Amino acid sequence: MQREQFSADLRSDADRSGRSDRIVDAVDALRRAEAHLVRRRQAGAGLSDVDRTALRLVIERSLQAEHATPTDLARHLGISTASTTALVDRLVRGGLIETHPHPIDRRKKTLSPTAGTRHPDEVGSLAASIREVAADLSDTEAQLLIGALARITRAVDDEEIV
Repeated sequence: MQREQFSADLRSDADRSGRSDRIVDAVDALRRAEAHLVRRRQAGAGLSDVDRTALRLVIERSLQAEHATPTDLARHLGISTASTTALVDRLVRGGLIETHPHPIDRRKKTLSPTAGTRHPDEVGSLAASIREVAADLSDTEAQLLIGALARITRAVDDEEIV
């Protein structure tokens, strides 16, 4: 009986290991596809991933009737004030955002999208494609996927550079 249980445990460990390897391969494939998408977007639109993330924050704050500031961008992106200044200048030159005096603190400025600026997620069809895939998931599948992706995201965020 012990030998049968030991064999079953080995098979179970092998199944888990194989499943884990398949998940790692799938996440690696997703990361490669995303990196390729970022390069294609940069080539096509001239916006870097940081530019798109910054623009997304400015637009979302504007939609919530809130002010976005360069400090908000720096904190959200984890970049220096010098890099933030260059980023804001680039987005202003590109006609994507405008700067305005802060309504309360005249030392600060606020950022808002220009009238014709579209949300970066609406420029391509990726968000729509993901929504189509998500619509086919059951509630249980969606919750499992959301949970797994959150844990994988934490693992990526916690990864130490050696």
